[in-house]
Amino acid sequence: MDQNDKKKIVEFVKHLVSNPNMKNEPPLIREGMIISFITANLRQFKQTLGSQRFFPHINSDRVIGEIILVLKQMSLHYLQPKLEDWLENSINFAVIEDLYTALAYNEVRYNFNSVVNIFKYNVLDRYLPEIFQRRRFIYNEIKRVERFDLDYDEYIEYAKLIFLIKSSVFTKVPMSTDSGTKKANINETQRLSMSMPEFIMKLGRSMRESLPFLTDRAIVTAIKSNFKERQTSLNEASARLFYIIGSRYQDYKHYSKIDRGAESLDKSWFNVARSNSRFYGFNEKMVAELYMIAGDNLW
Repeated sequence: MDQNDKKKIVEFVKHLVSNPNMKNEPPLIREGMIISFITANLRQFKQTLGSQRFFPHINSDRVIGEIILVLKQMSLHYLQPKLEDWLENSINFAVIEDLYTALAYNEVRYNFNSVVNIFKYNVLDRYLPEIFQRRRFIYNEIKRVERFDLDYDEYIEYAKLIFLIKSSVFTKVPMSTDSGTKKANINETQRLSMSMPEFIMKLGRSMRESLPFLTDRAIVTAIKSNFKERQTSLNEASARLFYIIGSRYQDYKHYSKIDRGAESLDKSWFNVARSNSRFYGFNEKMVAELYMIAGDNLW
């Protein structure tokens, strides 16, 4: 494959991301959508790549590998300045260097889109003080059930750390299976007949090696903040809260102007979420409280 071929692949990727269904999506979401499309239509996609119009002289698997590499580079180019800005201005934790390793996995990058939005729109700095000042259900769950002895400003910094590393659950870790040792992430555990407790233990061990300053509690919270409510324990309120917030901002679209008479963006989303909390795996009382906070603040 020469430089002309590589240039042509870059142009092909630009053509893919300019599709009307994708061009308005953020780079991390676009990457995930394109990879999902290629996977679901692999045979037809290979035939297209092998046509005279595109790359008839190159093995289609190699072309697909180059396409995925270009998508990855585009996503990392989008993320790098944001991570460095957060490290300099917002985050007091030495985790960015380790994040670069995790971000090599496309599923980590895709699920990191919620983190980008949460930091960009100061979500934690807005919602968590409201939760602590109101002292209602979520506050009681955090302080009295989970027994978290942190002031709201300390809890905000803790939450920022958790969100920075929560997508690490989509990295691959070595797991023992009937057919030998294989690397798998959370989405592959069921296919390989792995138990969730075993996966959590192995992933937790891997995260401790790369982030030794983290407590076991923080690591488990980061992992379980990707889980539905039924997969968490009674004393894991933070994980349930962060799962809701992460879900809200994964596909977030920001609009500076709201139509007159329309509900604000967050209030509208939490309204739907509380009506379907069991389906989505959210804690209903938490979603209801977030709905009230969003409504009172016109968020």
